[in-house]
Amino acid sequence: MATVGVSTDISVVRVVLLPNPRSDGPSGGPSGGPPEQIDREVDRAGPAAAVTAVLGDLADRTLSLIENIAVTYRTPGERRELVTHLGAGRWRTTSLVSVRAALLAFVREHRELDRFGTLLGLEVSERELTYLVTGPSRERVLAAGAWKRGDDAAAEAFDHVHPALITHGLRIDGIALFGTKRLRPALREQVARAFDAETVTLDGPPDPAALGAAVIAAGQLPEDEPATVLLDDDTRRAAGLLPVGIALATLLGLAGPTVAHLTDDAVWTRPVTVSEAAAPGPADPATQPADAHAAPPAPVPIRIEATHDAAAPAPPPVAPRPVVAAPTRAPSVPVATPAPTSAADASVLPEAPPSVTTDPATPTEPPLPTTTSVGAPGPDGLFPGESPPPPPDADPAVVSAWWDNHWRMKQLWLQGK
Repeated sequence: MATVGVSTDISVVRVVLLPNPRSDGPSGGPSGGPPEQIDREVDRAGPAAAVTAVLGDLADRTLSLIENIAVTYRTPGERRELVTHLGAGRWRTTSLVSVRAALLAFVREHRELDRFGTLLGLEVSERELTYLVTGPSRERVLAAGAWKRGDDAAAEAFDHVHPALITHGLRIDGIALFGTKRLRPALREQVARAFDAETVTLDGPPDPAALGAAVIAAGQLPEDEPATVLLDDDTRRAAGLLPVGIALATLLGLAGPTVAHLTDDAVWTRPVTVSEAAAPGPADPATQPADAHAAPPAPVPIRIEATHDAAAPAPPPVAPRPVVAAPTRAPSVPVATPAPTSAADASVLPEAPPSVTTDPATPTEPPLPTTTSVGAPGPDGLFPGESPPPPPDADPAVVSAWWDNHWRMKQLWLQGK
């Protein structure tokens, strides 16, 4: 059994198959072994079409049970194109993760970087340079950015990263330099000299972004009895199972294609159970010790930051809140209450019930089914008794409330409740 991570570049799509160490795997399939990488050249159809093609090739050639798939995107335009190609058919349960989320997961996997407190990660790819800054806990991206690469990567990195460090009041303790191909030793020396900080290289393969996406896909699986799906089995298209994990599920069209998850690129989260979902969320990592790991909050919308397209910002996070209707009472004859004559009299008077009003602009959360168990989803992906999703131009809070309810119903269904 394994999870799959996919990343795209100008001329090639890279797929990493990450064996699941918790599973035994079928005969002939990897189990807990090293990750495998498959490359496919991008043709005239574009990177998104190449992604679907390489996933089809993987389904035909692999002997492993594929438990989950995550594909990275670098720009909002690339994300929309991936949704168009992946969301309409066989790969509709694929998760989309930002490249920053994938690189953060990649950095977390390298325990040798734990000796650095605040870490600067710098990825060198075919088309651009991408950086992220993360704290000692490796739970959050403190600063990030990307730009089209030129001839002097070290100087360009300093020009882009140094102002961000000053703005956020950060001081890096070390630098991790990684890329899709083996990097020149001279580049490591130039980066170390530019930032005056110790620099280490983490050369591929496997591709850092694809491996990080595969790690995220593995982190979305349940801790016990993961729902495995054989890629070349037609039941994958009929089951409509969503991967389990903390991620932002975003509706991108009422009748058009959708994908299972869009994972936040600023915060790393781990899977939680339903009982953990009610625990209070973690405090800001900037104010906590490096080894503090509080339980994550219940699954609520997380902002997805657009890396390049400032003209199309993502909607801000809106946590759905319950709306309490104003209490109704039977008509009665009003009785005048005399004003208290002293503080003692006032202390024994009954308090009037607080005035509670409904806000018509506040979205209401769809109710859970009244049955004692949640049935399997139908061909349209909806659970029994579940309302259809809101239209794509609906208020973001309404979309968030619908997906929050869908998430809870899915959790109950997977647990047989």
